[in-house]
Amino acid sequence: MNLPSPLCGDDYYQEVPGSYFTRGEIKDTENVLAYIKGSSIPDEVLVISSHYDHVGVDDEGNIFNGADDDGSGTVAILEI
Repeated sequence: MNLPSPLCGDDYYQEVPGSYFTRGEIKDTENVLAYIKGSSIPDEVLVISSHYDHVGVDDEGNIFNGADDDGSGTVAILEI
């Protein structure tokens, strides 16, 4: 789609190490980023973000279920 990456080049993935998280054994993960420069006010930034709701299972087997709709926020971002 010819969207520039805020990370430069063609890298759209911001790596997040599992050690950043404080609960359980979380694997390394990543965020996906893109940047569209505005035409009316190019020096201001509007951030649109979303996340998956499912947290997973902790060391004791407790299940942390996500939202019933399984990713409505991320799907909305793709639609926008």
